[in-house]
Amino acid sequence: LTHAKGVVPLPMGDVKVDWVVANGSMNLKIEIPKGCVAEVSLPGLTKTAKSGASRYHVLLPSRV
Repeated sequence: LTHAKGVVPLPMGDVKVDWVVANGSMNLKIEIPKGCVAEVSLPGLTKTAKSGASRYHVLLPSRV
């Protein structure tokens, strides 16, 4: 896969995810409902995202 986009409806609000892999990197956009947190785990990156919109960019390991 080179991209994906989706929405997960939860009682406290929707979680929205949109990611794209291109040119050796990954761009991720997420939206977390108010009052919630989420753990974001990407290659070489683990973060806790607070409610609202967040963006992440990581370089992917090269494939041999």
